[in-house]
Amino acid sequence: MTRTNKQIVLARRPRGNPVPDDFRLQESLLCEPVDGELLVENIYLSMDAGFLHWMSEGSSDEYLSEMGIDAPVMGLTLGRVVESRHEAFNVGEVVMGRLTWEEFSIIDASDFLTKLPANLEFPLNYYLGVLGGTGMTAYFGMKDIGIPQAGETVLISAAAGAVGNVVGQIAKIFGARAIGMSGSEDKCRRLVDELGFDQAVNYRTGASLETTMA
Repeated sequence: MTRTNKQIVLARRPRGNPVPDDFRLQESLLCEPVDGELLVENIYLSMDAGFLHWMSEGSSDEYLSEMGIDAPVMGLTLGRVVESRHEAFNVGEVVMGRLTWEEFSIIDASDFLTKLPANLEFPLNYYLGVLGGTGMTAYFGMKDIGIPQAGETVLISAAAGAVGNVVGQIAKIFGARAIGMSGSEDKCRRLVDELGFDQAVNYRTGASLETTMA
């Protein structure tokens, strides 16, 4: 049976922040997976700020090449396997991977792909955020590299971002003082009032670092 697939493709490279005209919605015919591949129905798409870099240009370390014009936009997704041609994955299982913005994706099962447990303790969308890549970056960056100690001060740049806001909360768990930097008063208020930071500084208008850290 021939199926169609709705996709969001990159129509042009963004100049600054992306705008709707940088993208285009299209329909295409959906191919059948071959041996070693999975057909995944995407449930959630993550619009991570870091992927803007690959919309505009590739990474200098060749980790990822730039996204192609007229190709589906790349991003982290959560999806359910609807057809499997690989023995390690079964129909109905939920996977997380670096797929594309489309209803269905066909992926080589040996690519960047993680199978989620069958009985999840938290809502599924959490696994693209605090329990996904951004949360793990914050957790291991603080626990294994930063190693904050009780009573120390941790200064977090981009503190209102997906990684930064978790870093500050982890710092507090370790007993450290968390100071967040952000670019608007609204974000600074949220850091203190909602996320428990000890202090937040608007780097556009705030005091010097020396005063802040005193």
